Amino acid sequence: MSDIKYYSLKEVTGRDMAAEHYGVSRWADPKEINAKLKELTDKNVYCISDEEYKRICSEFYDVKCAGSKKVTGEAKKFIPGGVQHNLAFNKPFPMCMVKAEGAYLYDIDGNKYTDFLQAGGPTILGSNFPSVQKEAIELIKDCGPVTGLFHEAELLIAKEINKYMPGVEMFRMLGSGTES
Repeated sequence: MSDIKYYSLKEVTGRDMAAEHYGVSRWADPKEINAKLKELTDKNVYCISDEEYKRICSEFYDVKCAGSKKVTGEAKKFIPGGVQHNLAFNKPFPMCMVKAEGAYLYDIDGNKYTDFLQAGGPTILGSNFPSVQKEAIELIKDCGPVTGLFHEAELLIAKEINKYMPGVEMFRMLGSGTES
């Protein structure tokens, strides 16, 4: 495990994964982004009325997301607030996701969503990328999911991070922001 060779996604898969929504295909021009942000922030802020909000909820959420509403409603009996993570607190109720793939999430009702959250950052390349999934499964088969004890891979990733980001002199992986 001491010598790591890095491959591009295209080398590994033979496919352009960025075109398949697994990653960034090009970085946007900062001037263009700032111009768009200025245009957006210069606009007036409008809110929908209470009546319109109720209409949207009854026509969309209550109908197309009935499964999510049922499951997360029951969850409130057993989980404080009904969810385990604050990213899941959504109006009018949390969505119950059953699948994450690439740049998309799928809820219990079969609705497809573009995943702008990306688990708060960790899945920035998308979810369930086949070659990453395969390697993760192999690692779990070899040494188990979590021991809480040291593994050589921890040193290897810390060294790689330091190599590409020398300002990160030391690095520790943690399971959550709360743990951090």
